[in-house]
Amino acid sequence: MKALKFLLYAVLGLLALWLLLGLFARKEYHIERSTEIDAPITVVHEQISFFKNFKHWSPWNVYDPNMKTSVEGTDGQPGAIYHWTGNDKVGTGQQTLKAVTPNRVDMDVTFSDWGTSPVYFTLEEKGKKTNVTWAMEMHVPFPWNAFAMLTDVNAFVGKDYETA
Repeated sequence: MKALKFLLYAVLGLLALWLLLGLFARKEYHIERSTEIDAPITVVHEQISFFKNFKHWSPWNVYDPNMKTSVEGTDGQPGAIYHWTGNDKVGTGQQTLKAVTPNRVDMDVTFSDWGTSPVYFTLEEKGKKTNVTWAMEMHVPFPWNAFAMLTDVNAFVGKDYETA
């Protein structure tokens, strides 16, 4: 009986510690990666601003080649929504195209378990090449932010950005 009581107190103590950490842990993370692509800015812009092209470069397609996707609205235009449903590695969510300019594409990414985070791509012409910056203002909600304290969120998400 004493062992069971000790186990109960230990579990309750760990739960209380997790909740306490979640109260003080940061919830906002900025993830950003840049690369130079050997293609004109117009080609790169089309790949980024049209959801139909994601299958050619999105790093998450590797995690689930059977992922189900659909596009609602006019692809490439603000208001278009890209829906996905996949295995445990890619989950379920959607991306909403918010704004498209010649040098920037803005989206909101909604993960069904995490909430919504703004994402943007900036493009800079470098002769016949294009410098692309992919960034996310990631929000990790309470109480999951306590787990984020135990990992390098930038490295965890950034590794996917680096493979695109």
